[in-house]
Amino acid sequence: MEWIKLHTRGCLRGSIRFDMNSAQRGVWYDLLLLAGESRTRGKIQASEGLAYPLPYIAGLLRVPEKLLSETLAICGSEGRIQMDETGITIVNWSEYQSDYQRKKKPGRPEV
Repeated sequence: MEWIKLHTRGCLRGSIRFDMNSAQRGVWYDLLLLAGESRTRGKIQASEGLAYPLPYIAGLLRVPEKLLSETLAICGSEGRIQMDETGITIVNWSEYQSDYQRKKKPGRPEV
């Protein structure tokens, strides 16, 4: 996927603006980007059934592990993500990214 959809009103005036500081919001948006480029859209994982280690994600995003952990905790408590041994799942990914199917290039297979 070459792009992800962000809801401007939600990003600027929604709960994410109040629940997270600017650094945490930056990590959240980076997590959305990772979920968008994943083979399994909406799930951040090394391969099917295998989660990336959190230190690896922190290094990839170039953020302190503490900031990543704080952000994941907030997102988990708010129901934005689910984490398990298979990876980090963005809850409601398909709902938020619904325009992708409509706008993707014809003939481009879903990976």
